[in-house]
Amino acid sequence: MKKFRKLASILMLAAAVVFAVGCTKDNPNNGGGNNGGGGNNGGGGTPDPTNGPIHLPSVITENMDLQDLGYDVDYIVDNSVTIKSNALVTVRPGVTIRVEGSKSENSNHGIIVRENAALKMTGTSAKPIRFVGYEGCGANERTWLGITVSTQSEENRWECVEIHNAGSEEGEHPAVWVMAGSLAMKGCLIDGSNNCGLGLYRWDDVDGILTEFTGNTIKNCAVAPISMYGYNAVNTLTTGNTYQNENNYVYFYSGAGITHYFDVDVRFKKLEIPYYFPKSQEWGGGHTVTIDPGVEMLFDNGGLETYAVTLKAIGSAQSPITFRPRNPQNRWGGLRLSSSTEGNIVSHCLLKDGGSSSTSSGYQGTSLLYIGSNVKLTLKDNSFENCRYYGVAIADIKKFDNVTHSGNQFRNCELANVHIITGGLYHGVMYSNSNGNMNLDQLPTP
Repeated sequence: MKKFRKLASILMLAAAVVFAVGCTKDNPNNGGGNNGGGGNNGGGGTPDPTNGPIHLPSVITENMDLQDLGYDVDYIVDNSVTIKSNALVTVRPGVTIRVEGSKSENSNHGIIVRENAALKMTGTSAKPIRFVGYEGCGANERTWLGITVSTQSEENRWECVEIHNAGSEEGEHPAVWVMAGSLAMKGCLIDGSNNCGLGLYRWDDVDGILTEFTGNTIKNCAVAPISMYGYNAVNTLTTGNTYQNENNYVYFYSGAGITHYFDVDVRFKKLEIPYYFPKSQEWGGGHTVTIDPGVEMLFDNGGLETYAVTLKAIGSAQSPITFRPRNPQNRWGGLRLSSSTEGNIVSHCLLKDGGSSSTSSGYQGTSLLYIGSNVKLTLKDNSFENCRYYGVAIADIKKFDNVTHSGNQFRNCELANVHIITGGLYHGVMYSNSNGNMNLDQLPTP
């Protein structure tokens, strides 16, 4: 989180910088050229390729059309390029753009799209558009930050575009950063980012979103293929993409103890990869969060707590929803339901390997599922497995009438399957704090 804030500050001070790089076409050392593309203080039009590859201006404020010049490298970014005002930069099939820089993995070279500008790139499978690194860079070297899109223009459309070896570890800058902007990507390749491949970030209450996302491949990224800061953009993630990374998940940047207020209803779809939350999550905002069958939600030692949201985690017998720690050797903090909104459903879910906290620290993190007072919930056909302490913890048995439950199973919950925190009279039976092996089905249901 601190790194993200540091990067965001740098981005604002520098008026945001976007970068695009990769590691060469046929001959990365061919052509350097000195032909300018409009100087360093603005530019537009179609550059003259008479003297070889074109050096692009550092600021582009007018429309520019980048044609395939027939060189191994057609255009060169010497430092960074900012596309702004109302400029539309169109890149044609077969173009290769080399971003100069250094061998430093945190080199600040690349491209940014801001204000009302747009970057439209339409390659083909036979003639992709490629962003490459400095002359002679190796296949695993990261020499630039990436491309930042901070505008909502419908012209921000990329097809058959390749971006190689971008991303910054120090600044947490993904190879492609959609920050309070919008982007359509189809048939694109992001390969070898030193951070994440694609980042969707919210800034000043504006979400970075995808208007189309299909047929893309993201691979060899050091942190994860996709990172997110803000949750509304979850709705724009779609299936039909390929991910080949050691850490293969959607990574949510989030500080612990921060409540995330949803502006819209949000749906976590089943993607080719799971969702990963490295910090404890607190969700509020009065909207509905839906988790589809087959989704996997991964955690470290934190958990997920719902406040003023309605949670609909509805799996199926064939495709349960799984909540578990990212590392099978660790324990996570469990699902904590504290919302009294109508319509909460947890069904056909597998909650496993919980108990990240000790019982001496209270009840946070000691159960796979905590049901708060006055929670309205349908709880059916779930499995609670392998918890150091409790499968389900009930805050107050006297206020359990709003919970409908059936068909829930427990396995290897070491202290108790069901633990009642505050006992009392419930349906004519006096319940004390329970640490026995009572199952939920032994409790009356409304």
